[in-house]
Amino acid sequence: MRAVKSLSYMIMVSSKLSQKLRMAQQSDPIRDLEPAGGNTDVDPSKTNNPRDLVKNSTILSAQGSLTLVPKQAVLHVPDRHQERLAVERGAKVITFQQFLARNRGWLRTVEVTRDQALGKEPFAEATLEAIKNSSSVVIATYQKGPISVLPQKDPEESPESSETEQATLAQ
Repeated sequence: MRAVKSLSYMIMVSSKLSQKLRMAQQSDPIRDLEPAGGNTDVDPSKTNNPRDLVKNSTILSAQGSLTLVPKQAVLHVPDRHQERLAVERGAKVITFQQFLARNRGWLRTVEVTRDQALGKEPFAEATLEAIKNSSSVVIATYQKGPISVLPQKDPEESPESSETEQATLAQ
């Protein structure tokens, strides 16, 4: 009697499992996919990667260490600090925050807004004057990280071109 109950239980479980398998196979979205389009023999991550971190960065170095900041993040470099924009032989790469902490004597940051970085909003005259007269290298930062500052845009810009820029930035 016990063997009959066990057998009927196994049949019931088997029946439920096969029903679940059939339902899963019927609703499988992968089954409905078409074959991959385009050239599947080429890795797109290797062919569509035109960016080069070093070429898109300014290198700051001092005291055996260096860091990378985005191009156009360096707002001012006094003549006496020009050599800091070259790579020191054997320098160790460190984060911007570490580099800033080690080189506070000659490095200064100016916090900018997103609109200022995009060139939509001008800097205050006092800020511009302070940057221009600074004896330190001045780096633009946004939320304490270095950021490129695009050139100021003309306010008489046509609405069409600002829509195009917004579409470009959204990509």
